Amino acid sequence: MPKTTPWREVRKELDIEEQAVARERLRLRLAILREQLGKSQVELAELLGTSQPNVSQLERSEDLQLSSIAKYIHALGGQLQVNAVVGNTTYRLIDDVDESVLAKP
Repeated sequence: MPKTTPWREVRKELDIEEQAVARERLRLRLAILREQLGKSQVELAELLGTSQPNVSQLERSEDLQLSSIAKYIHALGGQLQVNAVVGNTTYRLIDDVDESVLAKP
């Protein structure tokens, strides 16, 4: 009889791959957004008050924090909004993510 793998184990592996794809998509979107706005990593680093290698590392990070994404977007002249989509309804959670919203008490 062939050995079978329980579905929950297969699903766990799929979730990990799906999460990895989602993280990669976010990293690519940040870099593409920067490029579409005509900014190099060096220029963005100057706006962020950091170095080009730090911008590169952020764009390749495995664990992006909301505060890091917000700083990145703000340096590009934008604002970061956080929405939750449940069914067909979108709920705006935060209008503009900034350091004051994310500050730890």
